[in-house]
Amino acid sequence: MPIDAAYHQLITNEFRTHVTYGAPKPGPEEVKAIMKAVYAKYPLPTGK
Repeated sequence: MPIDAAYHQLITNEFRTHVTYGAPKPGPEEVKAIMKAVYAKYPLPTGK
């Protein structure tokens, strides 16, 4: 589903607040928690 570029940037920036450049890669459970937090704040369109 295409999303607006500005909204995409907000999502990207939010991910960067959780995992900054140069930081160690998060483990699988941490990735799930980060994704849940980011997409709770910035939900993806459902395509309805």
